[in-house]
Amino acid sequence: MERQEAIKTLVKGGKSADVRKLLHEKADSAHRAYSQITSDADLTEEAKRSRQAAHYMSVIKGVNDELSRMASRVYLTDQDDASTVFGIKGLDGDVASLSISRRDAADRIASCEASAQVLELLRRATRSGDEVLARAAAEWGVEHRDPKVANEFLKTRPQHDAALQRLWDGEAAERGGGMDIAIAVGGIRPGDMFSMSDSQIEALAQPAYS
Repeated sequence: MERQEAIKTLVKGGKSADVRKLLHEKADSAHRAYSQITSDADLTEEAKRSRQAAHYMSVIKGVNDELSRMASRVYLTDQDDASTVFGIKGLDGDVASLSISRRDAADRIASCEASAQVLELLRRATRSGDEVLARAAAEWGVEHRDPKVANEFLKTRPQHDAALQRLWDGEAAERGGGMDIAIAVGGIRPGDMFSMSDSQIEALAQPAYS
């Protein structure tokens, strides 16, 4: 998984704080190493710059690998939560028929013009045992940040409380964006390379690799 996709997955999964912690720790460690390289009187300025670039490439590779591992775990959890709360996982019946019913339910919910209509459909679905429609309403509630719909869904389905909370938090985190995380990634670079791309820094590091 590429770094940007991994970060997006982690932010949506409510793991922004963990990502920031990792990036800040790696940045602090990297900049201590850059300072040691800078203070080496036996190196030319060109050699110092090349070694700093090489060290950065080593650090960012490790960061990318760790973010990918973290994101893979979060992705599986998010996928399971969405399938269980919004989808058809765990429901009795033929999968193909349930899938068609889920699409029809999504269309019914999407046709609603106000929260009150979704809430009424959810209540009717709960009363009649139409879990497919109820789950479609729950997804609408999370996507539209409507606590009344979300809480109505949970009222008779407390077993989904933790999963729906994670989905709710993830939606909020994704809307909040990740500009600060992008800046934190840049903060791992040597100061004078902040605006450079990884490929540009890698090219600069080549003499140190040879």
